[in-house]
Amino acid sequence: MTKPVIIAVGLLACVFIAMLWFRGPRQESGSHEEFPLMYNVANFMNAAELKEVEKTIRDRGEQYVISIAVVSSNNAQVHVGDGAFLRPRSGRVYKVARIEGAWQIENVESWKH
Repeated sequence: MTKPVIIAVGLLACVFIAMLWFRGPRQESGSHEEFPLMYNVANFMNAAELKEVEKTIRDRGEQYVISIAVVSSNNAQVHVGDGAFLRPRSGRVYKVARIEGAWQIENVESWKH
């Protein structure tokens, strides 16, 4: 073989490998069991309280609860996506507070990429 043919074959092999690499399985929606991600670093809430916060948001019809970030023992922020867990194009951030023992939504902000 000549040198240009070897280079061309090598280049085609590299392109083929790159196509396989970038075209590999993409996880766009994420697995339901992996979510929501919990950010409870200071352990302000126990597992039952986190489930109550999640239920408050799901009762609003939200299916894609991405994460719950605990701010204090009575406050949290819940991030939800529209149609996907991973790489959602839009969603909402709920600010929830425990008032007189019940979780209530104080504020909702929409976001879009």
